[in-house]
Amino acid sequence: MTREIAGNVARKIVENSNTPHSIPVLTYGIEIILNGLIKFIGLTTIGLAFGLLKELYIMAFIFGTFRTITGGVHAQTFGRCFTISLGSFTILALLIPYTVNWFMENAGTIFFISTLVGLVLIFRYVPGKWKGRKFTPERIKASKWAAFLFLFTILSLTWFAIHKPDQTWHHLSWAAFLGLYWQLFLVTPWGYKFVGFIEGPYTKEQGEMDNVRTSKRENS
Repeated sequence: MTREIAGNVARKIVENSNTPHSIPVLTYGIEIILNGLIKFIGLTTIGLAFGLLKELYIMAFIFGTFRTITGGVHAQTFGRCFTISLGSFTILALLIPYTVNWFMENAGTIFFISTLVGLVLIFRYVPGKWKGRKFTPERIKASKWAAFLFLFTILSLTWFAIHKPDQTWHHLSWAAFLGLYWQLFLVTPWGYKFVGFIEGPYTKEQGEMDNVRTSKRENS
């Protein structure tokens, strides 16, 4: 749907201006903006509804930034991406008020174990593969080092924040931590399997619809 809207807007721009950009290029850029806007509106709506707006913003920001560095699994369509992303963020955010005390009471152990786990996962799985995309050894090395740096930066900031007396910082720290490790999970084989499992019913339904269309064309 967003691609169709973006395409129509792109054609109008090309027809009514002197832009040097082609329709496909404009379509791609406009589609990215539309998709981002839809995600932002959805995230804001859920955050306001449950009183977890700051937590969702922090979680999504950390997740998205880390994702640009590590790569990882993608859903087949924007609709599925939107549903899976918003659904997972909502579930994780709703858990924060009930688990933040556990996080604070066991912060030392959690940070120690998660740091080791994070290092291993980054070394083993970053950058994430998708649709046969190949990376040069230099790109792989750069992605790993950038991921290491980002991991240590966020863990350091969250460690500093949990020692503030204001509980708001505790909630935001836990949200950042969850966003960080949710993305790290999605770059592993288990993350790919998880998204594949979620997409399974949609993929099957799409396949059945394609078969019906094919049968109609053959019978016409």
